[in-house]
Amino acid sequence: MKMPKAELQEFIRDPRAYMARGYNIKKNMSAKQDRIAGWRKIAEVTIAAPRKDKAGKPGHTKRQLEDIICAIDELEGEILDEIQELIEIERSIMLAIRVLLQDNTHKIIMELRYLNNRSWREVGSRLHYTDVWVCRQHSAALELMKQQAIALELKK
Repeated sequence: MKMPKAELQEFIRDPRAYMARGYNIKKNMSAKQDRIAGWRKIAEVTIAAPRKDKAGKPGHTKRQLEDIICAIDELEGEILDEIQELIEIERSIMLAIRVLLQDNTHKIIMELRYLNNRSWREVGSRLHYTDVWVCRQHSAALELMKQQAIALELKK
């Protein structure tokens, strides 16, 4: 297994940012899912209590529902695109962990933190250590990964 040169260089520039890329996409996806839930509630209200115009005829309910459906569809399309991007990012993070780390504890810490989005407390609990110890190990692992990435890049 080899990391592409561009990936190594990106990792060397900012290891924390490289590893946190998936987290940011997951936050964006979550925000969009919340917006979709909001649109669905509006649609339910629109269907349950349609507006009437001054003459007592149904108002713009059909047009409102079409707009809501379009908004939901657009957001779902964006989420699907982000899922594809997330898959690629998680593959590259997993490859970086496998290639740049030797210690299994470090690998577990990095996987739990960056692939499973676990808090330091959750990682520590899982490994039966304090979150302070986990943070120290994480910093050490990032430094080891950076040193290994530099060494690999010099070989290329």
